[in-house]
Amino acid sequence: MFAVRRVLSQPGALAGFARQAVRDGLVPGDAIDLDAPLDFLVAEGGAESVVDAAYRFCRHEPGIHVVLFGTGNRAHLEVNVASINRGPLGAAALRRLEAMFGAIDTVSGN
Repeated sequence: MFAVRRVLSQPGALAGFARQAVRDGLVPGDAIDLDAPLDFLVAEGGAESVVDAAYRFCRHEPGIHVVLFGTGNRAHLEVNVASINRGPLGAAALRRLEAMFGAIDTVSGN
């Protein structure tokens, strides 16, 4: 869950990750807004934040039975639990995520 709070909760870090992913050929450049790569999840996908979307995506992904998160911050814990308890992201948001990241076959903690 390091990736959620380190990259996804920081717009500048997320934009930097998106640019690097396009440069590395991991993400098609025409499928992603390099300045605000995941803002559509809040605007169109019904998520309260990108972090909320990340936990909901993991929680409702087929084959995932456990979502781990850790924090020393009570407010983060409450927000994380609320996200885990929400429903899945909308179908359009999931299709867009698939178009953006579906070809990635590497794992990164960044």
